Amino acid sequence: MMKLFALACLLGAFAVAAPLSAAPVLYEGFSYTTGEHIVGKVSPAGTNWEDPSSPAQPVGASDTQLVTEGNLQYPGLATSSGGSLAVPRSPNGNISRLTLPLASGAGSWNNTNTPDGLFFSFTMRLNNVAERPDQEAIDLQSLGGLFAGFHWGPLTTSQGMASAAAYAGQVRIRREIVESTPGTFTQTGKYQLGIVKNNSFGTGTTVTWNTTQSWGVNDTILLVGNYKFNTGTTDDDVASLWINPTPGAAPGPATLESGVGNPDVLASGFSVIRSFWFRSDTAVLGDMTVDELRVGLSFADVTPVAAPAGLAEDYNQDNIVDGADFLLWQRQFGSATPLPNDSSAGVGADDLVRWKAQYGQTLSPTPVAAVPEPYALALAASGLLSLATVRRGQAVVKVKA
Repeated sequence: MMKLFALACLLGAFAVAAPLSAAPVLYEGFSYTTGEHIVGKVSPAGTNWEDPSSPAQPVGASDTQLVTEGNLQYPGLATSSGGSLAVPRSPNGNISRLTLPLASGAGSWNNTNTPDGLFFSFTMRLNNVAERPDQEAIDLQSLGGLFAGFHWGPLTTSQGMASAAAYAGQVRIRREIVESTPGTFTQTGKYQLGIVKNNSFGTGTTVTWNTTQSWGVNDTILLVGNYKFNTGTTDDDVASLWINPTPGAAPGPATLESGVGNPDVLASGFSVIRSFWFRSDTAVLGDMTVDELRVGLSFADVTPVAAPAGLAEDYNQDNIVDGADFLLWQRQFGSATPLPNDSSAGVGADDLVRWKAQYGQTLSPTPVAAVPEPYALALAASGLLSLATVRRGQAVVKVKA
């Protein structure tokens, strides 16, 4: 009975509180006019894409980071729509930076409001490979080229990106090189990915490379990154990268980590994150396309799964979202097995939030009228309170006509 009472209280709280389901800090699907510059666009979160004040940025036709048509679809990830972003390899140092929405009352994302670190994800595709002599490619093996990550600075043009230590969780790319014959190294036409905390290579920073996997032209890759603040020393933060994880599954160990021994993100005496960026770099193999940028406080926030084939939140699969689905949710509450037609793991309060939003939806030819949200909440709350007053094992939910 106490469990049921607690659930009823939870439902009552939904009537006056924000939904408990996790939502990303930011989602950018690049739904803008094809061919326009991304710089100057306002993201769905209300923050702007802009150039940093330094290094000097190309303008006009020289700025080649443009919105492009088409999407990058990744198996199991929520379906992409809108457009995508072209990130050519040149001009070198061309950067588009997006300020992140901030936590309520906070001036930045830092160790106090990111208990599990700050996550990002995006999809990427290498579109071509530019020729480069083998020896030049070998010389670039240790550092590769940087093309995405977090940054300390907010998106005002007075905040540049010339400070090496102000980067946080750089994603890097390099050409795969193999020893074809003893002492002879050649390029395969594929690439490898790496992660590093920032750009402070003069202070002993090294890139952690994935040397066991490589990808080729037109492969669509899902990257999930995390920057975890730690406060013990100035080099104990951890930047992590998952390569091609499974959306909806537990993340498991990161594919790559850059941790102790590499300097933490630091600028103006404090360690914070306030923006995300994409960068063109002639050290990169070729031109890239990126899509589906997300930033969030958990791995699940940035890896939403594709919508189920049936009617979302129709738990009993009768093609209508109604009180019967609520009853099934209540009976299965706390189970580790997800309900039918629900995209989240297990059965919890987040499912109820989505049920509430879907209440009245149907797949039948003649839609039923949706019950107003306050009424739907009252229905759910009255059902739980009734349960608390009848014999164990019985369930009574009264639905007024």
